[in-house]
Amino acid sequence: MNTATHQKLGGHTLPSGVGVLFFIQIFSTLSYAVLFSSLILYMTQTLHMSMLESTAITGTFIGFNYALHLVGGFFGGRFFQYRLLFVFGMLAQVAACILLSHAALWSFHWGLGTFLTGAGVNVTLINLMVTELFLASDPRRETAFLWNYSGMNIGFLIGFSIAGVAELAGEFHQLFLGMGVANAMTILLVLCNWHVLRDKHTALAHGSRQLLWSRGTVGMILFLLLLPALIWLMYHAELGNRLVLWGALAMGLFLCVSLSQEKTLANRQRLAAYLVLSVAGVLFWTLYMLAPMGMTLFAAHNVNRLIFDFEISPQWIQNINAFVIIVGGPMMSVFLARMRSLGFVFSVPRQFMLALFLIAAGFLLLPIGIDFAGQDGLVAFPWLFFYYVLQSIGELFLSPIGYAMIGQLAPERMQGILMGTWMMLSGVGGVLASYCSAWAIQDATSSAPLATNPGYHHVFWVLGISAVAAGLVLWKVTPLVNRWMSQGSVQSGAH
Repeated sequence: MNTATHQKLGGHTLPSGVGVLFFIQIFSTLSYAVLFSSLILYMTQTLHMSMLESTAITGTFIGFNYALHLVGGFFGGRFFQYRLLFVFGMLAQVAACILLSHAALWSFHWGLGTFLTGAGVNVTLINLMVTELFLASDPRRETAFLWNYSGMNIGFLIGFSIAGVAELAGEFHQLFLGMGVANAMTILLVLCNWHVLRDKHTALAHGSRQLLWSRGTVGMILFLLLLPALIWLMYHAELGNRLVLWGALAMGLFLCVSLSQEKTLANRQRLAAYLVLSVAGVLFWTLYMLAPMGMTLFAAHNVNRLIFDFEISPQWIQNINAFVIIVGGPMMSVFLARMRSLGFVFSVPRQFMLALFLIAAGFLLLPIGIDFAGQDGLVAFPWLFFYYVLQSIGELFLSPIGYAMIGQLAPERMQGILMGTWMMLSGVGGVLASYCSAWAIQDATSSAPLATNPGYHHVFWVLGISAVAAGLVLWKVTPLVNRWMSQGSVQSGAH
């Protein structure tokens, strides 16, 4: 058990716990990476579902995966200590992988629902455990989140690579069982570092044994009630998608009411900044979340994936994103630190604006690639390659910075809720992306590239232009949002 109070990581002196969370992030990401990259292919190729049905279920799965991050933010610190709830979630994922390893429709739906019960809460809990290590004013928090985000993408890189091999060999059974083993290893890592990962500032951090048992009992009942509800929703994907959107609207209204009831001007302004940046986040994640749906189908059917007679699986293409994040995360940390030392600060709104412009550029490249497609309708691979590079650089400017932003903007009592809400935005983007994917293929008579290229061309163009417009609006309001964010400092105990 590591009891040191600080440790070196990449030349930075960071609180103890950052390093082990980096490795926990890697192992806990593997099974989700497999499903993220392979779910729609597993449904269309192994379970023989239609593209439209597969797209709807993928949207529901991704939407609830991220929407349930809000549940993790609500349960964690109230009913369970973060580390304990994380272990329960990983146990659910182990069971889910065993269910998914059987290629049957009943085990598929039950497996997805069980997986969501665990995965839906765990990412928020990792981020909250990182947040617990720092004071709100500690600039090292951003460095820790960039490293943690790199760890997540190492998990994605490994998961995508393994999934691609399994997809080409048709070995999904062994793939899912292997992911169950990775989840079990994650549990072992947490147990070996139990003291380091303890809560420090939640209501349960110094609570009595009676308080822990009473709240834990209520929390366990609520946690177990999620399971049948999520399994049922996997059978009713369209309703699930609507529920995610309704839930997002409800949270938006809740935050607006909370803003109006805040007693201090500084807190009201910071919550207003959070809401503005959340709108930008929804648009970015809508475009980004096309990757496991429309972009995977586009890569599988509309792109020439042969390079020197070697076939690249659709999952391996997503490794472009993971590689850029892994390499770029630490580089981004060094770059931002260097800019600060020179007196130049990339504010959060400015970084979000750059993210929108970069992903817009990627989408605007794709219609050009379709225009230059071969006679068989297949698009040259470099067009897709540069799309993923631009998308990934944009992600670096938005996603880890967004996590770190919560500690700056959130009043202490709302930190878990705002972290969960921020992560729920990715789920909203996933649902909207499923609609965009269906929009692109709805008029196609087959999956042949000549039949689907016109739909993809139109949707890529519309989404690219929309992101450019949103980036321009954010550029216009950046000075105002910066003033809102700079009002005072949120006091929160962490170290």
